[in-house]
Amino acid sequence: MGTACLCPPNMDGPRCEFGATTINLTAELGPFVTMMARVTNRDFSEDMRDTSSPGHRRFAEEFSRTMDRIYRNVSGYRGINVLSLSRGSVVVNYRVQLRPLPGNASLEHRALELLAVANAASQPHNCSTSAAGLCFTATSARATRAAPLALNATELCRRHAPANFSRFYFPYRTANGLLCVTNCTLNVPGSFDCHRGLCRLTLDGPQCFCPDLPWYLSAGDRCQTHISKLGLGLGVGLGLGLTILILLILCIVLTVRLARGRPKSPGPSPLKLARLHSAAAEETWPDGGRNSRVTGIYHVNGRGGGAGKGPYGYNTYNPSSEVAEPPASVVAEGAAAL
Repeated sequence: MGTACLCPPNMDGPRCEFGATTINLTAELGPFVTMMARVTNRDFSEDMRDTSSPGHRRFAEEFSRTMDRIYRNVSGYRGINVLSLSRGSVVVNYRVQLRPLPGNASLEHRALELLAVANAASQPHNCSTSAAGLCFTATSARATRAAPLALNATELCRRHAPANFSRFYFPYRTANGLLCVTNCTLNVPGSFDCHRGLCRLTLDGPQCFCPDLPWYLSAGDRCQTHISKLGLGLGVGLGLGLTILILLILCIVLTVRLARGRPKSPGPSPLKLARLHSAAAEETWPDGGRNSRVTGIYHVNGRGGGAGKGPYGYNTYNPSSEVAEPPASVVAEGAAAL
């Protein structure tokens, strides 16, 4: 209908995807009156001939609400069922369901009463097609004691059940009538206990739909398991943290083992260390002279001879600014000897 689905008889759900949980056939077994009425302020369309079409269902619902309001004070009234629609403007063939009558009551008299009540009902002053109510005239009424029961109860349930769901219904007799029930019907043998869930009849059979509770997750084919969302979150967090910790420990252990297994470069031998130390010491003496950096020590070769010369005619001492002056006592003794 643009904003919602108008479901066929004995269908349910926001998209008419479920079968009705229970079908009440009690009215089919009791007395009823078949009536005909002509609605003058509605236009007939060909799709209204099909009982499953949206046009037929919309008109049938409007007509049923109108008749319920008119017949509600009639003794034994149990509702109506629109059987068919035809042209002119809209001719309605419908059935009025009644409760069983007392032994001395006349069903024919009850049919005449229903006809009179329908024609005496108040109707809208404006009988245009846009009027809110229906303008109609009841034309006939025929009484019938009971619906024919040529079929047994199981076949009767399957005939009234939706086509794709009929195998899931079975008859259940009560003190006052007949019900076609499923495993989703409460308080009957074989009914499902869905705990806090909701039982719905699907194309695959009765199923429990678990609720989304604020603090729990429901699971199981009967919604019998409830898992705390807080506990589940903590468990997942602890499990993830423990996994990361284990991986970190493994990485540390692997790194340590690899570091310990790496070969070390051998250090220099003692002989090589001695040679290196000697070479470093030689580099500290200019021109390779070991005693050139010793301050306050000098040596003069030669005895007698000219000043500043040795016995071989030359002086073996080369004065250097890096050599300190000799002590005064040493100079004095040298001069006396000379």
